[in-house]
Amino acid sequence: MPSMIENNLRMLRAEHDPPCLSLYLPTHRRHPENRQDPIRYRNLLKALEESLLGQYSESEANTLLNPFRTLARDTAFWNHTWDGLAVLGAAGLFQVIKLQRPVSELAVVANSFHIKPLLRILQSADRYQVLSLNRRQIIESRII
Repeated sequence: MPSMIENNLRMLRAEHDPPCLSLYLPTHRRHPENRQDPIRYRNLLKALEESLLGQYSESEANTLLNPFRTLARDTAFWNHTWDGLAVLGAAGLFQVIKLQRPVSELAVVANSFHIKPLLRILQSADRYQVLSLNRRQIIESRII
């Protein structure tokens, strides 16, 4: 069964019209540490904006950044994060992926999505095998 990251990677690897925006942020699950997360996100958002404005018009940049800005204002979202966050956007696409592992802060504007942090998480995902025994049957399942 494919994981959520695997499903997202298939979609992110597909052709997309540039620019593709990739933002990665380590986040915190608990208060008060999680109060800094939206501030750090907005700082990365400014870096994306500066990079975009160097290559695209202000109206094009604003169109791409509006979903990112909406997320920055969503207090309910920021109160329920995990250990990391990947936010990816392009024309007609906006994807937010909560990660169970921390990632390094990164903001990239490119012709394709920067997916190396997602690949690293997928490759390092712990895999388990569970064996359940009783008198009548043995059940083996794999958890990925």
